[in-house]
Amino acid sequence: MDKDKIIKISIILIIFILCGCLYSCKDSEKTVVSLEEQTQGAKDETESKPTSDVETDAKSSASNNIEAEKETESKKLICVYICGEVQTPGVYQVEEGARMYQVVELAGGILETGAQNYLNLAESVTDGQKVVVPTIEEASQLETVQVDSTKEESSSKYININTADEATLDSLPGIGASKAKNIIAYRESNGGFKSVEELMQIEGIKEGVYNKIKDMITVK
Repeated sequence: MDKDKIIKISIILIIFILCGCLYSCKDSEKTVVSLEEQTQGAKDETESKPTSDVETDAKSSASNNIEAEKETESKKLICVYICGEVQTPGVYQVEEGARMYQVVELAGGILETGAQNYLNLAESVTDGQKVVVPTIEEASQLETVQVDSTKEESSSKYININTADEATLDSLPGIGASKAKNIIAYRESNGGFKSVEELMQIEGIKEGVYNKIKDMITVK
């Protein structure tokens, strides 16, 4: 090959290599500049955010954490003992403010032999409370006793004019010692009063006096 041609080809190759190097350097500089611009932009955005906003965010986060801790602490556990006609009698832990139905559910529910409607399932339970679920028969007996007790309590509020002594009758409004003696004499001679209205058969006790004491007396 001609020496001049070789020289020319060598020069052309050297030029191409130099151009490639220059192009590569420019791309590298562009990348570095782009990264610097992104970093600077993020920094400017952070610096541009008001200090008050940063403090507010920090306070809000701290407040939320405190509220969460308080809520956890407020959920105090209490113990309730349930026995009787339930699947699994025992002591159960529930959150303070829990209802009766939750304790019954923890005990596996009421047995078929248990009085299903005896307990107030909506009632709030208390720490250390004992809950007894009776049988159907026991619940019936308890209800009878309660009714009798209520009747006795109700009756005890009234003065039985068939059994009251003179002093008790004397304490009634408008009666006095004289009328009290007449009441006792009347019931002894007539075998007792059949109704409270019969009291008006006694001399000196008319409708006016009767109306004063009718809600205070009874007969048995």
